Amino acid sequence: MAINSGTGKDGLRQRNVSSNPPISDTIVITEEGKKTDKRLDTHESYEFGGPWGVVAIMTGFPLLMYYLWICLWFYDGKLVHPESLDDIKPFLWRMWDHIKTDASPNAYAWKVYSGNIFFQLFLAWVMPGWKQEGLPVPSLGYKKLMYNCNALLSLWATIFTAAALHYTGIFRLTEIIDNFGHLMTVAMIWGFTLSFGMYFFAIATGSQIRMSGNFIYDVFQGAILNPRIGPVDLKMWAEVRIPWVIVFFLAVSGACKQYEQYGYVTPNMAFMCLATWLYINACAKGEECIPQTWDMFHEKFGFILIFWNLAGVPFSYVYSVVYMARHDPADYKFSTPTYIALYTTLLTAYYVFDCAMSQKSRFKMQTMGVTKFRKTFPQLPGCIVKNPTYIQTAHGNRLLTSGAWAWSRKPNYVADWIMSLTWGLVIGTATPIPYFYSVFFITVLIHRCGRDFERCSRKYAKRSMASSVFYKFNSRKDEARVTFDGTGISVFDLKRDIILAHNLGKANDFDLVLLDSDTKEEYRDDSKIIPRSSFVIVKRVPAIRPGRGKASMYIAGANNVLPTSEPAQRPGGFGTVYKGAMSKRFDGKEEMLTAQKNAPTTTASVKSNVANEEEAAAMAAMFQAQTVNWEETQEKMSHAQRIYNNPRGTGFGRGKPHNPHQPYQPERPLPASYVCYRCGQKGHWIKDCPTNSDREYDNKPRIKRTTGIPRSMLRAVENPNSGELTQGVMVTPEGGYVVAQPDSASWQKQVSRNKGLTAAEVRERVPSDPSLACPIDNRLFRDAVKTPCCGTVYCEECIQTHLLERDFICPSCAKKIPSLDKLEMDKPARMRVNDYIEKAVEESKKDGGGEDDQAKVMTGSNQDLDDGEGINLEGDFYTDQQAMEFQMLVDSIPQLQAQISQISVMLQNPSLPLQVRHQTELQHHQLKMQLSQAQTMSNALASLQQQQQQQQQQQQQQESGGMMGYTMQMPIQQSWTNPFPNQQPAGQDSAYQRLPLNNRRRNVKRERPSDFLEIGGESDAKVPRYWE
Repeated sequence: MAINSGTGKDGLRQRNVSSNPPISDTIVITEEGKKTDKRLDTHESYEFGGPWGVVAIMTGFPLLMYYLWICLWFYDGKLVHPESLDDIKPFLWRMWDHIKTDASPNAYAWKVYSGNIFFQLFLAWVMPGWKQEGLPVPSLGYKKLMYNCNALLSLWATIFTAAALHYTGIFRLTEIIDNFGHLMTVAMIWGFTLSFGMYFFAIATGSQIRMSGNFIYDVFQGAILNPRIGPVDLKMWAEVRIPWVIVFFLAVSGACKQYEQYGYVTPNMAFMCLATWLYINACAKGEECIPQTWDMFHEKFGFILIFWNLAGVPFSYVYSVVYMARHDPADYKFSTPTYIALYTTLLTAYYVFDCAMSQKSRFKMQTMGVTKFRKTFPQLPGCIVKNPTYIQTAHGNRLLTSGAWAWSRKPNYVADWIMSLTWGLVIGTATPIPYFYSVFFITVLIHRCGRDFERCSRKYAKRSMASSVFYKFNSRKDEARVTFDGTGISVFDLKRDIILAHNLGKANDFDLVLLDSDTKEEYRDDSKIIPRSSFVIVKRVPAIRPGRGKASMYIAGANNVLPTSEPAQRPGGFGTVYKGAMSKRFDGKEEMLTAQKNAPTTTASVKSNVANEEEAAAMAAMFQAQTVNWEETQEKMSHAQRIYNNPRGTGFGRGKPHNPHQPYQPERPLPASYVCYRCGQKGHWIKDCPTNSDREYDNKPRIKRTTGIPRSMLRAVENPNSGELTQGVMVTPEGGYVVAQPDSASWQKQVSRNKGLTAAEVRERVPSDPSLACPIDNRLFRDAVKTPCCGTVYCEECIQTHLLERDFICPSCAKKIPSLDKLEMDKPARMRVNDYIEKAVEESKKDGGGEDDQAKVMTGSNQDLDDGEGINLEGDFYTDQQAMEFQMLVDSIPQLQAQISQISVMLQNPSLPLQVRHQTELQHHQLKMQLSQAQTMSNALASLQQQQQQQQQQQQQQESGGMMGYTMQMPIQQSWTNPFPNQQPAGQDSAYQRLPLNNRRRNVKRERPSDFLEIGGESDAKVPRYWE
């Protein structure tokens, strides 16, 4: 059949049907269609077997996933089962042990899976993307939602991030496939939690739709249609970002593991990497096509979508990867022709799948008025149909009948299933488990096809999905079509329908000839089948004998030829015979209508084309109507009120003219507190302000109101002049004049507020708890980590710097640490550090906000006194426990001397390795410092004991001589036993009078301890001193 070469809007092929007025290129939902949508948004029947069926699915599928994984992971892909009835219980216990041991939700699985969830959500929120409108949503009043399609950028950001983490060793990709079971369990927990969470969220917010009233069934099907977090549509996010990203990285993980084990990647594993990348890239690059799908504008966000996208798809579609990761490559090695056939089948199916989905989605975009399409890699040839044909439905939508959709009703499903089949064929016939994807998918597709056909029959009309053959008379420009059921129609039936459609049945002086539009070959055999979507050319030729034409023979069914295709039926309630929706082009012109003039068994007829003179008359009438409309518009404009468009405006209204001869008449009396915000005076409306005609007032600042300013910050002003009105004077709701003033009392209170220590200041100080101090820098732990050799805790930066500078030798045990990755995070130590910081900050705020204020409180009336180094000694108290610790330090002197002697002997060995020598010298230096400190403490204790002995002697002399004046000058005796009775104390500035080792002050003042000493000269100069 010849095709009109003219093109219409958007470059789409049009038909010239002048008998019908043109309509808009965008789809318009009819009233009948809206009634149908309302019926579709009402629950009418159960699917999947009702409530009991969905309960079986929700419990059976997770168990099936565990079973198939166990068979692959532990039994070489064999479908294991109990050996006998007595083996059922042990069999179930064996299955449970596998799950408990190798599929428990461990910390790694939670970190990786949840991290991916939140990372993909973050990328969907912040990454730029293509803005795309969705289809009109009936439940939202046919509102079109906007979608930010940034999945492609998010995919590449994920790939680069994973590559960087793998290269640096922070996150090894090979660990993903090793933790397959653990990740699957965490994914199931996420799926169930989010499914029930979305249901309760919909109920709480009142956004539920199409509810059945059964709790478990509504959780399964979903309650909410378009859940969103900010700009992120959760349904589209869960459909693209989560499942296929995990599927792709599982394949990549298997390839990395193969390379790590064997030094190469097999063609089978490379096939899976290519197949998963093609699929995720197709979903990402064509994300703008997803808002036009049935899932987005009709399917609810329930368990069936949530669980399958979060757990089902990623962990049941890649069983072939799991099998290859657990088996030797020799078990699934193929010949080179087999690999070529596999790769060719995959790429061909992908091409058909990508083009079919693109053609359908781009067609829907064109019906929405979209003419500019997104260009992403790869753009395959044929992804956009030029000059498409379609079926205009009774609902108002349009169904594509060109491109791949002219040859199959579901070309995308066919190609998608072929790709799923190759995912199982890649490992051969070693195990049937990898074929679960294709078996399950074909079941889903059959259910979807049945659902789609039923929905179309309910939504669009009974026969809108019927097949059709297009034809055109050789002498005309317009085209028409014949609809029928099946994949083809016989030449006899086609001729009969054409004769009836054009009311040619009574004529008997011609014969009807059908020609193929491409080859111009005549269809001579009336029993030949013409495939659907074909184009034929129709000719009327003179009869061989006058008055003996064959037209009546086709109507009567003569020539003993029986129809081979079922004729279309006519629905009741219409005035014309209905053969299904007529095909249209994108110029919106309809096909010719039919007239009911034939028997019930005949098909619909189409009106003949309008004559040329009638077309000219219609065009003249159109121009005449335009002239009449223009005259009526001129008449209305002549009586319209003149409006001046002054951009500066003449009054406060800015642009609305002011007429002094017709003052504004208010609809209510002027309130007593009303103030004109133009001039700041009372007694008139702002529309009647005498300054409206004064141009000088146009640029003066407006009198402001006191909205939002506390009354404590306002000061009243009596009768301000015109100058003060423009200098910050405001008007209260009562009509009074005020000016703003600062709240000095609040400011002084803020300034005088005590400020405690900050977390950074606490970190810079030496901690009072020695167990929280890093052995390297003696400061509070920062990001505490443990060494794998001896378990000593260090700051992460300190130990890393030390290891890099000391050839990875542990500073505590002198053992070799393989790498920095082996350092383990010490969570308990980090929690203790955080608690210590919080406690220190809170105590500093309670006690006046710092060391200085605390010192003032504790000193009281005492005189400040410094030791030899200028350090304030006030406020530092020691306990008996500390005395015991110092005594233990003194007792450790012999042991320290023995260790130093032993290390000195080691250092004399000339064959000692350089690394060990350096570490040994460091340890030798530390031990010598400890020995020096212990000896100093021993001398201090001996001096203190000698001083106590002198005090006892002086006290005995006072008791015998009655020297009362001298008694006030004697120090208080120590409460602990002196182990050195023959030694005398040192002078006033000796070592035992120094601050504590940690050099910190205590914030809470306590009573004097038992080891308190008063040391000094005369009684007026005695000051408290404490031993170290």
